[in-house]
Amino acid sequence: MMEVFEQLPGENAKHYAKRALLYNLVNLEMKPGDKITESDLCELYGISRTPIREAILELHQQNMIDIYPKQGTFVSYIDTAAIDEFLELRNLMEQSVTQLACEKLTPDNIAYLRENIVQWKHHLKNDNLAKTQACDKEFHKYIYCACGKQFYMPDISLCGDNAAMIGCQGYYEYLAGNTADMSLNAYATKKLHML
Repeated sequence: MMEVFEQLPGENAKHYAKRALLYNLVNLEMKPGDKITESDLCELYGISRTPIREAILELHQQNMIDIYPKQGTFVSYIDTAAIDEFLELRNLMEQSVTQLACEKLTPDNIAYLRENIVQWKHHLKNDNLAKTQACDKEFHKYIYCACGKQFYMPDISLCGDNAAMIGCQGYYEYLAGNTADMSLNAYATKKLHML
């Protein structure tokens, strides 16, 4: 069931349509392969075709939507090659920032991060995916900023938000009781409680 939001004050129709569509794409309310119909979106969001079409074209440029002439418009399938590239880049950057965090984070920083984890677990337990993702994003952003490396933080849009879609799919798999090996190819050199 697609989420419908209020248009924000001062937000033009195209930005509203793109924000709403992106939310529904990333949170898999619109599943890969689903057909997208402009007239249905116009009715759902209460706006004309032009801003819907413009939003769809921008999301097409970000590889979130596929447009096939004379066939239709569809939600893109997740590009795992782009995700692999993005995750490799993020892994390299986070190794560097993690090392800095061990040197720079204060007890107040760590207290803030622990509270973030408490909130993350609460939202996960209550099946609030949007707030769970927001806590995760804030956790990483806070570490980057606390280390003075806010410009290092990779934007999820580097891979067209496909990583968020994969994360969302993993969340639904988790809720369904499907779990995988949780091991990582990373080894901590300093325990967080030692900081």
